Amino acid sequence: MKKLTPIQRQLLLSLAWLSPLVIASFLIGNGYAGKIKKINNDNEQKKTMLSLLKAQSDSESRLSTQINQLKNFDAELKEAIPAASNLSPVTDAISSAAQKYGISSSITVSGPQPTDKTLYASPLYRIDLKADLGNATIGNFQKFLTELEALPYFFSVDGFSFKSASGSGWNDNSSIALNGHFYAENRVE
Repeated sequence: MKKLTPIQRQLLLSLAWLSPLVIASFLIGNGYAGKIKKINNDNEQKKTMLSLLKAQSDSESRLSTQINQLKNFDAELKEAIPAASNLSPVTDAISSAAQKYGISSSITVSGPQPTDKTLYASPLYRIDLKADLGNATIGNFQKFLTELEALPYFFSVDGFSFKSASGSGWNDNSSIALNGHFYAENRVE
């Protein structure tokens, strides 16, 4: 066997010394690579979960908004259907609308009559209304009808008739008979 030169010996010694370090660093690096891969996978799962939670949160926020809108609609609906035991809010509102335009009014109601209509499984009753309106010109009567439409009640005008006081037609003060109906709920207020 040939004798090694000092440089070859030094090189061989360095390789012998470095080999375990290289192997150890390869094994350690491989272990860390697996850990890094696992951390990356965990991060991807967390990002996916975070986006799902955000979508769920957005959905819950929209649902909450819709529930609030339904509550508001429910309150408006309850206001639009008065209690059969207390019809004065409706008749008072009609009288006030007439008075606003200088029209005198005398309102009578009859009923309640059962119907096949329901609100939240509660039966609704039909209330017939007759309003005798005096001192009404056609212009004021049109304004009164517009006001009547704006009331928060489900009120229907079934018909009306004019009777001119002076015989000169619609433009003078007239008496008007208005017939209509609305619905009431059987609840106590």
